[in-house]
Amino acid sequence: MLLLFISFLFILDCHEFYKKYRATGKPTPTNGIFSIQPDGLQKAMQVYCEFNDKGGWTRIQHRSSDDISFDRTWEEYKWFFGNTHQDYWIGLEPLYYLTQICTKDCKLSIELENWHEEILEVNHAGFYIESEQLAYRLHTGLLVSANPEANAFEQLDGMMFSTKDRDNDMWTPDSCANRLGGGFWYSHCALANLNGHWYYYGQYDSKKMHNGIYWKSWKGTTHSMKRVVMKVQIP
Repeated sequence: MLLLFISFLFILDCHEFYKKYRATGKPTPTNGIFSIQPDGLQKAMQVYCEFNDKGGWTRIQHRSSDDISFDRTWEEYKWFFGNTHQDYWIGLEPLYYLTQICTKDCKLSIELENWHEEILEVNHAGFYIESEQLAYRLHTGLLVSANPEANAFEQLDGMMFSTKDRDNDMWTPDSCANRLGGGFWYSHCALANLNGHWYYYGQYDSKKMHNGIYWKSWKGTTHSMKRVVMKVQIP
């Protein structure tokens, strides 16, 4: 029993917990907050884990209210911020170490929900990011969703991360992060803005540059999403 307890103390991610838990003969574990420590990360951190019949998923981002501001600096985006119980960003450094375990096999799932309770699910295989020296360059991997509206994130492949104080995008007139209200892997700004401002009922001043949470190839840029979650699975 002691050895089993110790093995559960040292888990790399939520999927490893799922595999160890199921190996004991128990059913699928309940969603909740767990401590993980990917290889290379100096100390363990708490994240929200989701479990289903396909395994465990480590939540790396969640938006569902305006309680947590995502309009933050580079140093802030490097590390965890938010509330593990609700909305948070896992941090670029933890995400880097997490995805280095499986640069060819990491799975990414993105779920968006609008204010009409419509849901878009997007799935990628082979997702990972590079180190800070390379501005956490994004590798989206292969889009495995059949829905043609799911391709916005795929088009950001190869982009470096940008924040309001670190402009790495391809838009020369200004900074996408400055205009869109959050850090992200921006290209020319308009494809996806999952870390933008959260608006009640998705409505904001369309005369201004669209800075809500949107997915351009699904519902365009003029309606901000009610909820978005990004999560990864390490096979």
